[in-house]
Amino acid sequence: MNKKILSSLLLVCASLTCMNFAHADEVISPIPQVSDEWRFSVSPYGWLPTVGTTVSAGGPGSKNADISASQIINNLKSGVMIAGEVHYGKWGVMADFANATVQKIGGFNFKGDPIYRIGDKGTLPSIIV
Repeated sequence: MNKKILSSLLLVCASLTCMNFAHADEVISPIPQVSDEWRFSVSPYGWLPTVGTTVSAGGPGSKNADISASQIINNLKSGVMIAGEVHYGKWGVMADFANATVQKIGGFNFKGDPIYRIGDKGTLPSIIV
């Protein structure tokens, strides 16, 4: 069974290598040529930050809040990040839009006393244009 998988994988790699050599004479440049035509570009992207803070009133009521990127993804309520460009000749316009809302419901008892409940619902909205 393993020999069949290995031989299939080698066949696919060899085929892709041969295809790459067949198109090796084409010159591909990442910098677009300036021309009097319209060019459009739209690119979705992602950004995964981490958040860290400390809430302290002294004593046993102090609480650290360190949120990793995976926790942010798990609590992501909504989000979109997209960038776009339009060019005509040597002129162009670029726009960038990012919107994300992270929400977590939960909390802790301040200094261990259930009468003083802290952080029942936390929402972190962000909009960048």
